[in-house]
Amino acid sequence: GTGNGMISLLDFTIRYSYRGIVIQDDSILMLSNPYIDASDMDGVYIAPGVTGRISIEGGQIGYSGTFGCSNPSLYGNGISVGGGILSVKSVVICGNAGVGVKMASSSLNWALVSGCQFLANRVGMTMQGGYLVTGNICA
Repeated sequence: GTGNGMISLLDFTIRYSYRGIVIQDDSILMLSNPYIDASDMDGVYIAPGVTGRISIEGGQIGYSGTFGCSNPSLYGNGISVGGGILSVKSVVICGNAGVGVKMASSSLNWALVSGCQFLANRVGMTMQGGYLVTGNICA
């Protein structure tokens, strides 16, 4: 692909967006302490079939689909992954109208979700593809 290379973001806020963070290519994205709040569709979205990689450590991703989402049962996800590689560690994933972490495709190469808190999402997590889920708190 024609990715944008490596992108690193530290201690930032994205509020009231259509989709907070989107990967549609082979980019490598590292997020540290993000606060991604109240996205209409998904807080973090990795398009189906891409080879991009995303690592999220700390912070909060929440309340997607709670304001203005036309179909929160389909969208409104904290993190929606259609491909690539995902690593999520020590993140609070809360209040999403859809799924906290939605691994939506068997084309997902690999996912690690570790040490996260899943609080008050419609569904905590759905999984397809290769994944390791360990040490999370769900309420």
